[in-house]
Amino acid sequence: MLTLQMTGCATENTSLAHTTAQSPPPAAVDIETAASPEPASELAEFPAAEAHTVTTYANIEPIDFGSGGEITVLTMFAGDDIISQFFKGQVARFNDKYAGKFKITLEPAGQGTIEQLERQDQLPPLIVDSFTNDWFAEKIIAKNKFYDLSPWLDQNPDIKARMITDSIAFNTTADGKLVSMPAIVMQPTGLFYNADMYKAPKPLGQMNMDEFAASLGDNKIAFTTAYDARDTMFFTTALIAGQPGGAELLKSYKNTVIKDFSNPIFINAFAQLQKFLQQHSMPLSADGTTDTLTAFMKRDASIYCNEFSMGQMFMPMGESNWSNGFNGAQVKADVFPGNIVLGNVDGYSYWIPNSARQDQIDCALAFMSYRCSQEETEAFILAFDWAAPFMPLSDGFKDKAKDKPLLLEIDSSMNKDTIIVPMLRDKMVNSVSNRSFGELLSGLADGSSSPEEFAKQLSDISTAACDTC
Repeated sequence: MLTLQMTGCATENTSLAHTTAQSPPPAAVDIETAASPEPASELAEFPAAEAHTVTTYANIEPIDFGSGGEITVLTMFAGDDIISQFFKGQVARFNDKYAGKFKITLEPAGQGTIEQLERQDQLPPLIVDSFTNDWFAEKIIAKNKFYDLSPWLDQNPDIKARMITDSIAFNTTADGKLVSMPAIVMQPTGLFYNADMYKAPKPLGQMNMDEFAASLGDNKIAFTTAYDARDTMFFTTALIAGQPGGAELLKSYKNTVIKDFSNPIFINAFAQLQKFLQQHSMPLSADGTTDTLTAFMKRDASIYCNEFSMGQMFMPMGESNWSNGFNGAQVKADVFPGNIVLGNVDGYSYWIPNSARQDQIDCALAFMSYRCSQEETEAFILAFDWAAPFMPLSDGFKDKAKDKPLLLEIDSSMNKDTIIVPMLRDKMVNSVSNRSFGELLSGLADGSSSPEEFAKQLSDISTAACDTC
């Protein structure tokens, strides 16, 4: 799966939009994604860059990627799509700020360009996208062909303090070298709730799951048991992370998938899930296909689990999809009980080859620092509705975002103690996360399957579907 790191420090690292089968998207907006064999990351929900003419490189003459503080950056984001426009604008701002000292020129690149140049030992001095996690680990890290960024990060403690600690750990080798730029911003998934229906006694992150369940009363959660059961799987992830050792268990599955669900952590979480499905779920249709977003926006449910980028549907632009007195202004956003948020931060981002000259390295590092600045990070958050869990937002940002109250709630709900965990669907065999999980949920919901039986069914199907995983 192609990795797109175009937002660099202003985001987490990213995979191109998932390509596996998925459930039908909500009628209101087509932004559903499905499970990925690689960690999902920064711009996975955005459209790919527009097609454009790219340069191919024959293995003949040495390639000039710049000198004297000027470098050429090859990128898939040189078109007119939303990601490209942001990136090109950021490069322009960098060039203006460092006029006469540093300059970056963008040149369109296609899939496979970086791999080709690596084989020719002619890598450009700064690489920002167009590579996969697996390729980077095998061809660059294993061969020690990267420039160690740890001295740069240690010399910039303000930047390091903004970065997500799990992302720093992922990008750090066993001997302490930093292979690529860690993430500051992530695309978080948590809870939306209708404050006109559900009167939360305190912030959700300050409750545990039992307290949350007790506070619901007659309020219902928008669950589904069909297709990939996306929303229900989000909630299940939070239930697993809320178990003692649960967050560590989810994080332990790196470069592998879960095939055995017999761990008591999983079974205890499934037992909690069964209670929520039986006691706090909105009514499910016979086939379980009720659209959760529509149900939330017609007041059939007061709790909705999804990516916080869905907040756009509760702004005036989404009013045509509201019914039964629903008002988007009544929607609040918060982390899951237990101060848990879902988001995948395992991925590689901007990196510098060890073949780069010092003048090229100086320009590349200056651009990394610029992208990781408070101002540029906030510009990205404002443009794409993401969150920076370890970076306090400035008053200037809050003023600019006053017409996006949910965005401010999302960022204020996260803090240095927030537990960030990868999504369960990204740790499962694709066929299991895309359909089998949802198909098995109906048995858990109606009581025909116990939590232990549900776990065994998942284990059996996962093992059969992935003998070589």
